[in-house]
Amino acid sequence: GTSTGFGGFGGTSTAGGGGLFGGNNAFKPGGGTGTTGFGFGQTQPQQQQQQQQQANPVDELFNSVLNCSLFGDERDGIIAKWNMLQACWGTGKAYYSNNAQPVTVIPENPFCRFKAIGYSAMPKHDDKQGLVSLMIKKKEAEVEAGKAALTTSLSGVLGNKPNVKVSIQNIKATGPESAEVVVRVEESGQNGAVRKVPATELHSFFNQPAQVQNLKTLGVEMVIPKVAISSSDLKAYLAKPPAGVDPRLWNQAQLDNPDPKNFIPVPIVGFKSLQQRIKAQEAQSKAHQGRLDCIAEDISGLQKKHQNTLAALAEAKRRQLELSHRVLKVLVKQESTRKHGFTITQEEEQLRSQLESIQAELETPTQFKGRLNELLSQVRLQSQSSVLSGTEKYTLDQYAVADIKSVLKDQQQAIQSLVGLVKDDLKDLSVMVEGLSTPSSSTPAPNP
Repeated sequence: GTSTGFGGFGGTSTAGGGGLFGGNNAFKPGGGTGTTGFGFGQTQPQQQQQQQQQANPVDELFNSVLNCSLFGDERDGIIAKWNMLQACWGTGKAYYSNNAQPVTVIPENPFCRFKAIGYSAMPKHDDKQGLVSLMIKKKEAEVEAGKAALTTSLSGVLGNKPNVKVSIQNIKATGPESAEVVVRVEESGQNGAVRKVPATELHSFFNQPAQVQNLKTLGVEMVIPKVAISSSDLKAYLAKPPAGVDPRLWNQAQLDNPDPKNFIPVPIVGFKSLQQRIKAQEAQSKAHQGRLDCIAEDISGLQKKHQNTLAALAEAKRRQLELSHRVLKVLVKQESTRKHGFTITQEEEQLRSQLESIQAELETPTQFKGRLNELLSQVRLQSQSSVLSGTEKYTLDQYAVADIKSVLKDQQQAIQSLVGLVKDDLKDLSVMVEGLSTPSSSTPAPNP
């Protein structure tokens, strides 16, 4: 069955298809980034009703081009050519009879030459996620400023139930005077379980006549559920070319689809549609660039943390090596104390022989000792050459120089404090010496 789709600005939508085919302009090229819902024109029953109410505009356009009869002379041919030019351009009014109203030329007419086929990303959202897009005729900044008020108003539309919570997931501009608001509704049960209201269920509720009027007061022009397209709906959409699109061009666009599983062909009719698509592409590129900037900042922060971790690891290795040497010294002293007074064991004798052989190899002039002497002479020669050349041997980092200055300053202050302490101790010692020497001088010498 069909349900009325948001009054005069949504067309109709099929309940079985999740409301995907609910808007005559929901499938605009400007919304081809997969962030808005998809609508594929009005349904066939509504088109038949419109055809019954008025004559077919395509037939009238053909009559204005082929059967122009305004003056009954050669001027009709000129008017027919002018009507054809307007039809190719996609705008204007075509006059062809004194007894009929002029035909309003739209870009969707079959003669329009400013048409192309683009590709839009198909939505991948699940119905259980409960995401619904509200197309609002307000600026993005205005909607963002009234986010809290919009949430309260939507709660009022839903009946102000205490167990129903409305949350706005995203706000983005779809034009200079329009914005898209993605909302989600969560319902709490009696047992405390929270359920996300499905997108199709929420879409059907918003399409009720009473809710349509309430949403109109908020500036909402269209409600689109963000759900994936079913295979049957996709097949039906691809089987019938959009209005004014050549079937051969439509079929070729399906064959040229670079990724049929993720992209879907959409018509681009007129300069306005092309401009909307370019703006959408610029907005998406800007969003991608912003995300790349955030990723670059995260990478920079991780690199800094990595450098700090490497420095801490090097310090930990140095500390571990220092502690291992101290532990080794303690073990050596402990072992020496424990073995004091005992004879040398066979294992210790073998160890001593091995150490003596290593020492002998090191002392051999043609072996390691000679090489060490040679390396030492080369180092001294390089040191003398650098001194004679007047160039500095080493360069210190400014942060290292600052650390060295700070350490030397602390040591200098410590030395000064130690010198002052020694001086005070010497003064105290002199006072003590004087105090000891005074009684000894005043005491009389004993008699022999």
